Amino acid sequence: MVGLQSPLTTTGDAPEMEQVIREYNSDSRNLEDVHSYGAAPLPRVSDSPVPHVLPLSTLIGLVTSPGGPTKILIPQREDAIRLFACYVEHVDALQHVIHVPSVRERFELLYDNLEKPQPEYVGGGLLALLLAVLGHTAGFWALGSSHGSLFDSRPDALALSTYWLRCTLDSLEHVWRVEDSSMEALQAQILTMFLLYHTEGLSSRARRLMATALSDAKDLGLHMTDSPHRKAPENTQVEIIDAEMRRRVWWHIVSTAWSAALWGGPHDGVYTVQPNHMQVKKPRNVTDEDLMIMPADFSRPADEPTSTTYYLQRIILAEICREVADVMLEIRAVQDPRQIPYSRILTLDGKFAEILNGPLASGMVTAEDDGPVYNPRRPHLRQQYFTYLTTEARRCKLHLPYLLRLQQDPQYIVSRNICLQSARNILRLKHILPSEVSDESSGSVKMIGLMHHFCCAIVILAMDLCVNKSAGGDHERKAEIRAACRILEDARDSSRAAGLFLDSLTTIFRKHKVRVQCDQPPNGVAVSEFPVENKLFHTKADQRGRFGVGLFPADYMGDSENGGLVEPGFDTMWQGYLDLGEEPQAWDALFNDIELGVP
Repeated sequence: MVGLQSPLTTTGDAPEMEQVIREYNSDSRNLEDVHSYGAAPLPRVSDSPVPHVLPLSTLIGLVTSPGGPTKILIPQREDAIRLFACYVEHVDALQHVIHVPSVRERFELLYDNLEKPQPEYVGGGLLALLLAVLGHTAGFWALGSSHGSLFDSRPDALALSTYWLRCTLDSLEHVWRVEDSSMEALQAQILTMFLLYHTEGLSSRARRLMATALSDAKDLGLHMTDSPHRKAPENTQVEIIDAEMRRRVWWHIVSTAWSAALWGGPHDGVYTVQPNHMQVKKPRNVTDEDLMIMPADFSRPADEPTSTTYYLQRIILAEICREVADVMLEIRAVQDPRQIPYSRILTLDGKFAEILNGPLASGMVTAEDDGPVYNPRRPHLRQQYFTYLTTEARRCKLHLPYLLRLQQDPQYIVSRNICLQSARNILRLKHILPSEVSDESSGSVKMIGLMHHFCCAIVILAMDLCVNKSAGGDHERKAEIRAACRILEDARDSSRAAGLFLDSLTTIFRKHKVRVQCDQPPNGVAVSEFPVENKLFHTKADQRGRFGVGLFPADYMGDSENGGLVEPGFDTMWQGYLDLGEEPQAWDALFNDIELGVP
């Protein structure tokens, strides 16, 4: 089959080359923005902020039944304590914004109050925080590891996670309407945003929560926590804990905002918090137990791992992301990225390299292929791997404009090598993620926060195949992309983002009129293990997003006879859309649209 002749065969500094590169932008931005659109409706569960306590088994039955409950339901105290313990063990360190002993006491207070003959209202923020914790724990067992789960199946866990997410949003909405801002409501917003990001991507709902959290944090004065004119005393342990939690929460919001400036989507390159608009010390490297007994100036050595150590690494990474966002804005403002001194790019890359070669490396050993390997004897690895993936993905984004311009300047070979190595490191990590983050039996990664990094890595490999054909090894490079896309295929049963990304690719294939070789799905198509009634959606219209495809997961091929959702495997898509033989023109036309937002 003959496709379009690639204009990238042009050499030198011809204006046509830059025009072609600019034309890549439209469709490629759709790929980067996939995780930013199509959030499904989450209707209100109840108009009443008062929860009802039920046995967990009864609660599961109600949530998974047709129609679902219309009240806010929480499990009995014993089950809630077990769910909170799982949250502390597996999730808390990734968003270390609560003081665990204090929150545990507050949850006990909430249950004490609910057991009274006439319960008193203890505040919507506390209820929202409990619901957010419950939703996170159920989501962890649904999308991560099922080891130790209190639920009979992943679909049950997913149903509970979705239900408690809706309840959390209901409670927060009640707080926004009738109560003043509170630290607990703010913490609930952060947790909810984190859960949304890992279940539906950086959607408009997640971005709205981020903006609301920032506004509420400033209402609480968190941005001036250490101002000489407004600083509160830190004489008692209660005051010490309060001040440190204010710092943790503020820096979490700020670092998220700065990192989000490189997440793509409609807010790409934009952040709203300036360093000179705040007076807040960074959190100390201490444990929650330290805060209960140690003075206000105590801090553990920087190289001593604690639950806060890699939280501090996240802040350092966010500061680099802010600098990169500024440079990327400059690149978009000029006619040619070569107008930006390449030395600035290399200086920023050195900062990424410093993170990757610093404490992150201490918990990893090196494989023969130079990729990271999971070392089960090291603590705090989950935080390390999340930080590692994010760092590699942001490093790719910094170098991508220069990978695409290697034909114009041979010094950009540095950017190509870094991009490819970082992308391959991201994809390699799929096979070695701890079972807490991936499905141990299938090895599939289902958390969308991770999935977005894999999507970025796939686009890097695809664009390099498109624009740097002189590198040779096309057959091996195509096989590498096929294998990478299967990571998304493995995850599409429970990942809206995985399905969206694959369907976005398919949309581009159809745009280029690539011949479909197989019109009928083969025998043995995949059937989702998540029943339709457990989804966030209630109608086919609700399931469709920006590209007209399903969201969580997609209804690609309609309903199967047993009520599940069937979809073609990636092999089908490859044979139908990507099996172009050895004609490079077809590959050129196809991949011209796959790029991460280069101007």
